[in-house]
Amino acid sequence: MKVLLFFLLFVFFAPNSWGQNNTNNNSTQEESLKEKENALKKNSNKVEEVIVPSSLESPTSTSTSGKFKAQPAQKDATSAQSSFLLKKSKFIARQSEFNHQRTQRTFSNGQQTELENLLREVAMDPSATYESLFFYYTNGQYDLSRSTALLKAYEMNPNDNQIKKEMVIYYFLTNKTDEFRTGLINLFNANVFPQAVKEYGTDLVNSVGQNGILITHGTEDSFSALYAQRVLRKREDIRIICLDWLNSPQFRSQLEAQQIRLPKSNFIDVNYLKEFCALNVEKGVSLSLTIPREYFSPILNQMYITGLVFDYKQVPTDNSLANESLWRTILNKKLLETRNHDLVLNYIPMMMQISRFYENQYETTSKLEMDAQIDQILQSRGKSLRK
Repeated sequence: MKVLLFFLLFVFFAPNSWGQNNTNNNSTQEESLKEKENALKKNSNKVEEVIVPSSLESPTSTSTSGKFKAQPAQKDATSAQSSFLLKKSKFIARQSEFNHQRTQRTFSNGQQTELENLLREVAMDPSATYESLFFYYTNGQYDLSRSTALLKAYEMNPNDNQIKKEMVIYYFLTNKTDEFRTGLINLFNANVFPQAVKEYGTDLVNSVGQNGILITHGTEDSFSALYAQRVLRKREDIRIICLDWLNSPQFRSQLEAQQIRLPKSNFIDVNYLKEFCALNVEKGVSLSLTIPREYFSPILNQMYITGLVFDYKQVPTDNSLANESLWRTILNKKLLETRNHDLVLNYIPMMMQISRFYENQYETTSKLEMDAQIDQILQSRGKSLRK
């Protein structure tokens, strides 16, 4: 049965291609970029000096106390704007590429250097105040020592959805409970995330064992789980840890203070997750199915499907009965009614196991009903079982 579940997970299902920055596909990235560009064009309050950390100062600019002085405007304003947009687009594309790596969440030294060089090119433009601040913060991968730049950028452009999401994460990492909850509610009310994500979150947290740890990967799965926990007050007993946010040294310190054991390495990748699970096995670690499948490869023999997560167990476990109980009595399964998001595919591994359970129990009617639902989900998302 376990072989079948992994076959389904590794071959058919797209949900683990998401995540944070794992949640945005190419079209979403392009739309976000266009929104930023339009906002900049409409912004008539241009700042003459760009206040950025001294580490971002261009060697060709004249600086005093960490200030960039605006370069003389080029004669051809259209050409200058095009050049700026090209530089910004290049930076966003490379940062997005590095954020979407399927085996690591931390930038390598070479990637970090490349992004810093691209940022310097962006920052030299006199209209790049907001970008300089925002990109400087995001390059730090949740290093809160850079948060002053984030806060300044937010003051300049509080309506941008990308910075709204970064601010919500900032509130979470700094334990600003009320601000985090309000910001999270506002994101969902503004439809920054589809309704399906909210519906998925409740079933996600309810798949985790009592007092367990839920490992997520990016914004969609993390925000959906946290919305269920912090707004709907579901499963307040569990700890939600986003792999991406583990890049924050301040967040790692908080977790260690709460007796969560962390690997010695601060490079968040496939090996980091493997070691984290082994170190905290007694705490009950569950892995969101939205995590890229590459992370599962080193720990295949320790993973057991339970609802919308893989439980990490070092002792062989049969979760069939637990899944059947989850299905009947706990999960709300609202997403299965609309089937309007690929997240619905993450129900399939559990459903396949329940189908096999019904078969072994000679519950033919229940098995046929489950198989019919599986077929409906697959067809609705343009998938099929290849035999």
